[in-house]
This record gives sequence, C-alpha cells and structure tokens, in this order.
Amino acid sequence: MISIRGKIALATGGGRGIGKAVAASFAKEGASVAICARNRGELIGTAKDIEEAGSAVRCLESR
Repeated sequence: MISIRGKIALATGGGRGIGKAVAASFAKEGASVAICARNRGELIGTAKDIEEAGSAVRCLESR
C-alpha cells in the first residue's frame, strides 16, 4: 500500500458528507490536508476535527 504520510492532500467539498470523510481519512493516514467548500462554517468545523486529530489543515473557501 502506498503511504501518504508527509504528503499534502486536497479534499473538495470538505465541509460535510463524503468530502469531510475523505479529508478525515487523509489526515488519519498522516497527510497534511487542504479542504475547500462553499460553506465557511462547515469548513471551520471540519478543520477543527482534523486539527484535534493531530494533522495540519488549510481551509480554502470557494465563492
């Protein structure tokens, strides 16, 4: 299996649903995560979850 530890992963639609689950999975596997979504509040919630899990996260709000 290929390791993503130390890599940067981008999850679109990271505020909720499948995008949020994918972002959390990337973080769990050791990647730094960039997430984007249309809803800033949902992005912030996902970012907090990822940070609490110990991974770096960056929010990119689409407009």
